[in-house]
Amino acid sequence: MTLTPPTAGSNARAGTSHEGLAMAAALKALLDPVARSRQVLPHLAALELNLTQDGLAVLKRASTKSLVKLGQELATLPVQPDNLPLQRLMSALLDELDRRARPRPAPRPSFAATDALVVTEITHSDFMAAGGMAGPKSR
Repeated sequence: MTLTPPTAGSNARAGTSHEGLAMAAALKALLDPVARSRQVLPHLAALELNLTQDGLAVLKRASTKSLVKLGQELATLPVQPDNLPLQRLMSALLDELDRRARPRPAPRPSFAATDALVVTEITHSDFMAAGGMAGPKSR
């Protein structure tokens, strides 16, 4: 997993402190009993380290490709429903992937295209009447 290094003092940021450490500890508990698990699951090994240093902010820094690989590797692990730190980690991972997958609305032009724009001149009285600021013209 390619990540930018955490900045100094990053543990003070929101979502880092106890939650990131609890997630890293839960991940460690799953990876430790299996020899070479970190070599077979390199993205999870990198995530384990980065969670201790930067908490969930690591998910925002990771590339979408890395997040997909993390999801695939996490899906191979026997995560129990009562393992709240890992359940929260999987939820945060899916939320980040979902956020990135949402289509962004196309920017709308703030004015009409000039090829369809028709400009005519009107009197000040007509303008005021159109805006409801003056009574109808008397003829």
